[in-house]
Amino acid sequence: ATVETTSGNKITISVSRTRPTTSDATTTAIAVPATFEDHILSLPTMQRRLLKQFEFVPGGQRALKESLQQNRKVHIASDGSLDQHRELASFGWLLITNGNVLVRGSGPVDGVPDLLSSTRAELFGMGAGLELLHQFCYYYKITGCMSKVQGYVDNQAAIKRVNRMRRTTSKKRRVCHDLDIVTHIHTRLTGDLSTMKIGFRWVKAHQDDKKPYSELDLPGRMNV
Repeated sequence: ATVETTSGNKITISVSRTRPTTSDATTTAIAVPATFEDHILSLPTMQRRLLKQFEFVPGGQRALKESLQQNRKVHIASDGSLDQHRELASFGWLLITNGNVLVRGSGPVDGVPDLLSSTRAELFGMGAGLELLHQFCYYYKITGCMSKVQGYVDNQAAIKRVNRMRRTTSKKRRVCHDLDIVTHIHTRLTGDLSTMKIGFRWVKAHQDDKKPYSELDLPGRMNV
């Protein structure tokens, strides 16, 4: 805009508009990861560590997407291990729908070495399976899923800590050694996954020690 004053003290304002150039009109778009695996790599540290190692079977992503969109039942088994001498812990998990394993995962258990325990390792396995579900639904924009998700864990203490956090009236709700991972699990259960019916069931570990694998039920086979 320009302002001009004439000899008669008359003020004239002229406004000129210029058409924006291509570079000015271009807005910065948020890059969407090309694959689900790329999406996982873009996550904050804790979520990325929970899903440090995972692998879908061929066609597994498509099958899981269809199962969640159609509200089918999902089974998740997790396990944890502790090496006290080396002060190291790890976890593993797998996810099944329609009797087929779709994805497996594993990873290290983070934390102060003196506070590592088999229960903490189990909690990381539980958290990893839920994190995979959460991130999968987010990436593929699956909302309002009402699938029943049954988790199988061979550590009763881990299940009790998660259930205690879910009870808002519990006096011990916010008091435990593994508050970080328990809180993370609780956040997932009460967040985008809250429309699903998620529960955890205790199963006896290594049932194949006394019974042939072919005679085990699904929970038993998932926790050998």
